[in-house]
Amino acid sequence: MTAKRAVQALLFVAGAGLLIALIAGTDTEKLWQRVSAAGGFFAWACVAYVATTMATAAAWQSLMKRKARPGYPVLFAAHFCGESVNFVLPAGAPGEVAKAAILRDRVAPGELAISLTMYNWLEGLVIFAVVMVSAAYALVAMDVPRSVPLATLATAATLIVVTAALRFALRRSAMRPVLRALSKLPFLRFDPERASDRVAELDRRIRALWQEDRGRLLRVLAYMCLARLCAIVEVLVLLWGLMPDRDRVWLVELAVLVQAASQVLQYAALVVPGQIGAIEAGTAGVFAMLGLGGWLGLALELLRRGRKLLAIAVAIPLWAVAKRRT
Repeated sequence: MTAKRAVQALLFVAGAGLLIALIAGTDTEKLWQRVSAAGGFFAWACVAYVATTMATAAAWQSLMKRKARPGYPVLFAAHFCGESVNFVLPAGAPGEVAKAAILRDRVAPGELAISLTMYNWLEGLVIFAVVMVSAAYALVAMDVPRSVPLATLATAATLIVVTAALRFALRRSAMRPVLRALSKLPFLRFDPERASDRVAELDRRIRALWQEDRGRLLRVLAYMCLARLCAIVEVLVLLWGLMPDRDRVWLVELAVLVQAASQVLQYAALVVPGQIGAIEAGTAGVFAMLGLGGWLGLALELLRRGRKLLAIAVAIPLWAVAKRRT
């Protein structure tokens, strides 16, 4: 076992242990009663997740060259399977590799790499911008402890600066010496010149998208904003089931804040396989800081964990069908 896999295994075991400890330290009877009562809303949460994935798949397809685009059904299948892989493995690269594995006979490898990079970069900007707006709204309009929205706002602002700095590095061709230095590390193997050519092509495509095809850029951003809205709806319907006695308008505001905070937590827990334990503990902490009871945050994440497991179960036969058709 390599050192990397050993660390990932240790993180997974630690996360699973943390999740077990969280459940054991909670009134499990009350927890399961509330989770069971929200079961009717679980199906609507799954529908909202599928809508989110459909919107992001449409955004990715729009970023591909028109002649290189595969059909939407197979691209959606690849995107859905890739996102499901990230529910098990550390989020990021494994899911992108899974998408490429399904589409490799339909899209040129270079186009896959560039379109996925553009998609992830733009999606990061949209996610961090929406998180900042959501946290700022919570600070102004919601009667909640300021620590949660302030921490969420500060983290999202830092992440959006880092994401923008990557674009600046592309424009200044500053990535070329970085790639050359990285290629000399013992655990990385790639051709720095070929990677530099891809980076230059990525820079050219982003410039063209902004300068010559703003209509397509606006369409991509619209799809990504729609996906963020669907993600909030997923949290909202689960909160309706978990907190049926609360005012609906207040629950909408809470869903906006909780989705923003949990989005930041997901990025913080990227290195944990499946983010198991880490995301549950983080959301439970957010609910406790809001004075709502940490067990409600745990219940919310257990329901979302169930949705992830269902997505994985669907992704397995979907992968087989998609691979057969390619």
